[in-house]
Amino acid sequence: MDCRAILVLAAVGLVGSAHANELAVDNFNDRREAMSFRVQPDLALTNGHFPSTFPADFFGLTDRTTAQLNAANHLIDESANDPQDAFGILRSDQREAFFVLADTVNPVNALDPSVAEWTFDISGASGLGVSIRIAAMGEFEGETGPFADRIDWYAIIDGGVPQQLWHMTGDPLREGRYTMESGTVIHIPSPLAAGPTTLTNTPRELVRVLDGTGSTLTIRLEASLDGANEVVVIENLRIQASSISNPATGACCDTSDFSCADGVASGACAGAGFTFWADNTCTAIDCSDQSVDAGACCVDGVCTSDLTESQCSGEFFLNQSCDLVPCAPGTTGDIDESLNGCCIGDQCFSAVNNKRICTDNGGSWLLAGDCETSDPEDLGRSLCDFVSELGACCDIDGCHLDVPRAICEAGGAVFSEVNSCDVPCGAGAGHCEGDANADRLVNVGDFIAVLLNFGRPGPDGDANNDQSVDVGDFISVLLNFGSPC
Repeated sequence: MDCRAILVLAAVGLVGSAHANELAVDNFNDRREAMSFRVQPDLALTNGHFPSTFPADFFGLTDRTTAQLNAANHLIDESANDPQDAFGILRSDQREAFFVLADTVNPVNALDPSVAEWTFDISGASGLGVSIRIAAMGEFEGETGPFADRIDWYAIIDGGVPQQLWHMTGDPLREGRYTMESGTVIHIPSPLAAGPTTLTNTPRELVRVLDGTGSTLTIRLEASLDGANEVVVIENLRIQASSISNPATGACCDTSDFSCADGVASGACAGAGFTFWADNTCTAIDCSDQSVDAGACCVDGVCTSDLTESQCSGEFFLNQSCDLVPCAPGTTGDIDESLNGCCIGDQCFSAVNNKRICTDNGGSWLLAGDCETSDPEDLGRSLCDFVSELGACCDIDGCHLDVPRAICEAGGAVFSEVNSCDVPCGAGAGHCEGDANADRLVNVGDFIAVLLNFGRPGPDGDANNDQSVDVGDFISVLLNFGSPC
């Protein structure tokens, strides 16, 4: 088989394997899997639209019926029945609920930006990723104008420092190409852009790899849109992980009313603001009596659960179980030799059964394998040198600095040992023949870009600059493979 054909198959495998485990979904209909969902302003009573004289303005969950009742013609694509209709996103067969944003800056909304937050339980998950499926239509103002439009997405793990996922604003240097249900193509300047990705009324999936893990993940959306003819529709929000282990479960106490629930994951209990009792049941504890608290105890690297502080002759961890405490790596909890390794400095520990055990000790967790794994690049480095290596990471949304190789490659992204984003990646095609992701190289990343955008009009994935992404773009990448721009 030709080596270039093998590379195509490898690219397909990379796309299919990235974040194979779906942790949670909110599709705003039959799968509402967030622990909590909060919207400000809360327009649930009016199905997501602002009341009074602004019924065509939206922030929240709504559907086609609500839009029709409120004459929100800018949201609905009626071109299948009315060939003169030249604006809209929701097609005739889209009757379910969506999260819709339109003209959030208006006289009846005292909040700017408007905010939505989802909180998910991520206990036991690592290699986290977030994806959204989103569409937009209209002439959006850029950040420098008096009526700037912007949408910002953030990820917050365990209440820590926010990681920005996407920044969206109007780009006056681009032209939006919108395809109506009738097939008519509408051109409108200054579309909404998420970095190099131009958003249109055909939904696009955006994916972001996260740094870190923990118990809870909050996704925060902040929006400021000033114009009724600027519409954004979100179809779903997904949380994914490269691996998921069974999280610690136990009794969960609501001390406000002393109620108790068994078999609750630690992240779900903590995320709700309740008290978690690892490896316990409600019959064994008294939620009304918080004077005696149990936890995990580490003595000479051996961990024991369900002890009180007075019973522990070593280091005590209140309300924790042995799979979450920083005893010596490789000796805590139930050891499974098939599990991951942990690098602390130049020393490698085998069979660490939880990422937090490793990272709490200042280590780097091997996403797969153990201390016997060899350096895949055969450069004479130790395994711990390899897994702790930082560099630039190119995913579908662009270039990110100081990302560990293991985290980058686990998400299906492209890692560079040169820790620099001076040569941008994912900026759209057009630099040279075969360069589908504009990283000024023609390599496997360009096959991935073509796969992710196949059947779309471009510019993302358009390797041969013919304004469409099709088989010709695969051929362009093959013919120019290995060539610099």
